[in-house]
Amino acid sequence: MMGVSVPVAATTAFLLCASASAAAADYTGFWKMNCADSSGVSIKPDVDKTYSLSWCMPWGCQKWRPNSRIDGDPAFRIIDAETLEARPDEKQPWRRYKKCTTETNPKLELAEPPLPTKSGFTQPNPLWFGAWKSQDGTASITISPATMVHTFQEKGPDGSLRSRTFEFRWSDFTGGEGEDFGYSEERTSPDKIAERFEAAARQFEQDPTDFAISDPATSRRAIAAISPGVYRVLWSYGGGDCYGWEYILDHDRMLETSECNYGFNVKLYNRATSR
Repeated sequence: MMGVSVPVAATTAFLLCASASAAAADYTGFWKMNCADSSGVSIKPDVDKTYSLSWCMPWGCQKWRPNSRIDGDPAFRIIDAETLEARPDEKQPWRRYKKCTTETNPKLELAEPPLPTKSGFTQPNPLWFGAWKSQDGTASITISPATMVHTFQEKGPDGSLRSRTFEFRWSDFTGGEGEDFGYSEERTSPDKIAERFEAAARQFEQDPTDFAISDPATSRRAIAAISPGVYRVLWSYGGGDCYGWEYILDHDRMLETSECNYGFNVKLYNRATSR
């Protein structure tokens, strides 16, 4: 029987090449959607050939996802040695991350400090500026240095939907008296918002007549779409019991929450136009 002879040198070269390829699949480092960002994912080798995955911001790090080999994990897509995509579940869009450094704990600088104006007051960071559209198509927000215009739908006394528009003025204070918007002294996180929403959901179950919440499944997906971390809060207040909103900014997504004695609502916005 005639066999095929493979030179030893060729076999050795193939094995060396395969070994080098396997060794190149090392995801150790710090990954960001934009290397100029102040937050990102620290990927470190851990036990059983897995990596630990932490989300880090200037204030510290927290567990991002369970340990993973990354290769073969359906939560990840490998684009190349320096690029991967991830998503929290199959209902969420993929987000692309670049390896910005092989360091796993680089120094992170806050990307959104208050900006001084000529009057000495602060104003919103330009990252907020532009037009935003809610994913459910029921609301829009336009933010500029001096104003925020918020248009949304609500039920009228007869149960029909009507459009409302508030125009807010920039305020350098941490609380307004109506038709103002500005920064809050408080910071929050998606985890804290999720806890508040779940508490509201329990209240809704006990009192569905006098208490309302936004659609639970949609609201939970909206919160999950925001990257882990601690966020600065932008607020707006139109007066009355239930015309106050809080916002957190995650790149081209903005999460809005509104909470009052009668309900709790969550809405996710996408950037429609930039500044």
